[in-house]
Amino acid sequence: MSALLGTTRTAAADSTLSVSPECFNWGGGVAACSPYVTGGTGNYVSYYWQFTDSYPGKTTYNYSWTETDPWMEHNCRVGGTVTVTLTVTDSQGETGTGTHSIRCRQWPD
Repeated sequence: MSALLGTTRTAAADSTLSVSPECFNWGGGVAACSPYVTGGTGNYVSYYWQFTDSYPGKTTYNYSWTETDPWMEHNCRVGGTVTVTLTVTDSQGETGTGTHSIRCRQWPD
């Protein structure tokens, strides 16, 4: 059920940590996300989620928080776009960042 369209993987030049938030439209104005992470050392200890909600003709809203839980749901405005940026940190302090954008819809994808 993951949607990889529009996903980019980025990491620091010397990083071995590759991060991709895999998000899909859960329906009813909910975006559901989980991380796809490879590389790094040890366990992944934090997930810094950033959500940017855009809707034509309306104010753009930004939300962010750090979690230890890799699964995330976010309420969004139906008809808008949600851009999700995820930064993962491993137990050695190495970080990797990835971004994914999806359309927020009334019905699940």
